[in-house]
Amino acid sequence: MSDGSLNAIDEWLTCNLYGKEETFWSSISGTSSGNFRLKVLPVILAISAVVIAVMWYQEEHLGLISMADRIGYPVLLLVTGAGAVLLRVRPKSLHAVMATVFLAYVVHLLAVYYAEMAVRMSSGSSSNYELTILALWLPLGYVGSFVFFSPRSAVRTSLAIYAAIALPQLVLLGVETDMVLRQVAIAILISQPVYIAALWGVGLLKAHASGIHDVAKNMSKAATVDSLTGVANRRAMVTVLEKVTEAVSEGGRPLALVMFDVDYFKRINDNFGHGVGDEVLVRLARECGAHLRSTDLLGRWGGEEFMIVSLGQTGVQALQMAERLRAELENMVFPRVGTVTVSIGVTSYIAGEGIDAFVKRADDALYQAKASGRNRVESRFGDAVADGVLP
Repeated sequence: MSDGSLNAIDEWLTCNLYGKEETFWSSISGTSSGNFRLKVLPVILAISAVVIAVMWYQEEHLGLISMADRIGYPVLLLVTGAGAVLLRVRPKSLHAVMATVFLAYVVHLLAVYYAEMAVRMSSGSSSNYELTILALWLPLGYVGSFVFFSPRSAVRTSLAIYAAIALPQLVLLGVETDMVLRQVAIAILISQPVYIAALWGVGLLKAHASGIHDVAKNMSKAATVDSLTGVANRRAMVTVLEKVTEAVSEGGRPLALVMFDVDYFKRINDNFGHGVGDEVLVRLARECGAHLRSTDLLGRWGGEEFMIVSLGQTGVQALQMAERLRAELENMVFPRVGTVTVSIGVTSYIAGEGIDAFVKRADDALYQAKASGRNRVESRFGDAVADGVLP
């Protein structure tokens, strides 16, 4: 696994040690708030589609449906149902789906609202059922704004909805003589800003909490990721080794450790500069990661030295992988530098030993590869397995 991010390390441990497959939503949207929306919105849309279908059937059956609802319900059903499906197949459509569903919902409710207000102003009466339904559902426009949009966009959207709601009520106040109806209009005009203000406060808290979460996540990532190559750093690899050796000691799974470093790397820095040397390390890490299995984890141990924790491979299998890797890296051509070789040491884990002994054995094999002429693979397996060498 070439990706050394915190999430990738956690995913590697989770999938390979505990047998669970988790979805890491940050790979899709990259933020905690985006993760939340992508998880929750398909469920909300599916539930909404069911509710719309039930209301449509009931109102048609009881003869309570208005012309606006007769047009609006099929549209809302199509938008919510299609949106729920689309988010499953194309997660990147999140923002487009949110905007479309929200717009369809608000337009439908306002259409019903204006139709009822027009009836009331022209005939002096309207449907009590429709007014009750509107009173229940219209505030969800504000809620939706603050759940799915940034606080600033949500405030603007909510104020626009409020203006659309307030306009008929202001007109009604100018022509209505019934004191009860006038009081209802005033209550509507006063209560809606309270909803907006309360949700605005909640939106700010949500944004603040999300920001804290992202900062903490970035700090954790900085503590476990090598800033140059992007793979796991030494601290992260030590943590992984502790967890993996404990797990394989209990479960008996094979575990191998591969360590390699760049031959004559000091010459590269001396002859071409540290910038070129850094480019060599970055490309080597990327190329190495591309040739590993999902149960292999790559990390930078220090300087030009890298480590691969190979779970589920015997020492012999790790030797074969190391030789393939050595040959692949030898064929790479770097600008100005040309070809670069690596020396590799391989060992396998002995149940019950500490990670210091495990790492030292791989490091000894790496040292032997360098002492034997470099650009080669050597192994140290301890007393249980005969030492091996690949030229």
